[in-house]
Amino acid sequence: MDAAPILLFDFDGTTCLGDDPVLAYAHEVEKLLPADEFGVIETELNAFLRGDRGSVFLDGYAAVAQLVGDRCSLDDLAGCYLRSREQLADGVLDVHAPAGLADLLAGTDATAVLVTNAPDIGIDSVLGQLGLAQAFDHVVTDAAKPAGMRKMLSAADIGERSVAAIGDIWINDLAVPHEFGYSTAYIDRFGRGDGDPTWRAVTPEALIDELATWLEVSTGEQT
Repeated sequence: MDAAPILLFDFDGTTCLGDDPVLAYAHEVEKLLPADEFGVIETELNAFLRGDRGSVFLDGYAAVAQLVGDRCSLDDLAGCYLRSREQLADGVLDVHAPAGLADLLAGTDATAVLVTNAPDIGIDSVLGQLGLAQAFDHVVTDAAKPAGMRKMLSAADIGERSVAAIGDIWINDLAVPHEFGYSTAYIDRFGRGDGDPTWRAVTPEALIDELATWLEVSTGEQT
């Protein structure tokens, strides 16, 4: 039986960094608003992304949805989101991977799994843009976290393998792995202070050394 540890990575804000995708989403949403409101949501979103609004929103995508309120339907918002993901897949948005992540994954025998609620719109293309084309053993899109994470972990044949989950939204990415007794690395960009993670940092880069040490220990425990 495979005894290699397992790494569960979120995508946006964890593996794929940069604010262009959520700004593209906000721009698409504003196209549906009256002309005199154009720019208002992006201004507020930028203030949140800079840290000027504290942790009032869960993340940038939630910020857009809350700022627009009932002025757009859920179907309209979904369409705007899909158009922004198409832009991401086309390579016209500025994104990057955390420094050191590619080397971390290339240097380990751990099973690396990407688990994202985002749709499968050019995900392979984006991973290529990030320099992570061969980094993940499995990619799960439309994961419907957190419920989907619970279903996936409950069905997985993990056995005694060590597991660590890495993400930037506690409730979606880490709460369920934490309940299962797994290690969790929380990228708390907006200082929300959620949960009780194994490791917490403002950026994913600050967690690379912790994950590398965890991999060394986990691999040693399994040999």
